[in-house]
Amino acid sequence: MTSPPLAAPFTAPVSRSLAVADLERGAAFYQHQLGFTPLPRAAGDPADGVALERGAARIVLHLGDGTWDSTGRRNARGQAIVCFPVRDVRAMRDDLLVRGAPASPVCAVNHLKLDACTVTDPDGHVLWFATSYHEETSAPPPPMVEKIIPTFPCNDVAAALAHYRDVLGFSVNYAQADLAVMDREAARILLVARTPEMAGTSACYLYVRAADRLHDDLTARGAHVEGAPVSQPWGLREFHVRDLDGNRLTFGEPFE
Repeated sequence: MTSPPLAAPFTAPVSRSLAVADLERGAAFYQHQLGFTPLPRAAGDPADGVALERGAARIVLHLGDGTWDSTGRRNARGQAIVCFPVRDVRAMRDDLLVRGAPASPVCAVNHLKLDACTVTDPDGHVLWFATSYHEETSAPPPPMVEKIIPTFPCNDVAAALAHYRDVLGFSVNYAQADLAVMDREAARILLVARTPEMAGTSACYLYVRAADRLHDDLTARGAHVEGAPVSQPWGLREFHVRDLDGNRLTFGEPFE
């Protein structure tokens, strides 16, 4: 039995890889009891695993009993604690109960200022669904700084434009002889002609949703990719790319 889906139940992205003893059993639990949807296999997903998604939450289940997972984290079966921030924990618990998930009563976790309920999956991993109850503060004023646009010096703006468009997957927002404005989704980079004032090289960091898939795509396009994605201790899976002029773009995907 299933309930009508809650609209955008999670208020922040969550991405975890969990070791399970039985992949089919685990996937069925997350799909039917927790409302997740199985995803097509993506680059970087374990061969003996399955990825599932619900709103902003993504879970990768893989067979294992305590090995290092794809994010570089020790992930023994049954020892993970995953917290899903939700808009309304009581509505979420009702949704879980209708689906047949063994959700605990909602209780106040005072030291964390959370109202939370928990579910234990078939492998013993503990899943928290929580809503903050901290005191509301007044709305902040509209931001004065809204977007940053890095400027990259280029020896040949036309050649750089073609490289960003055809190899790096950007689109042309605006172009003239000595500059080009390049967009890819929410990212924007300004390419300018190299001058004595704009010498050397530049760099920028771009947050992405699927670092491994993007790495494979850029490699196939012929980009100058500097190595495979690496899961860093600070919680980002990242890799570097150099453009025709040596400017560096770093792409990073949060994994926690």
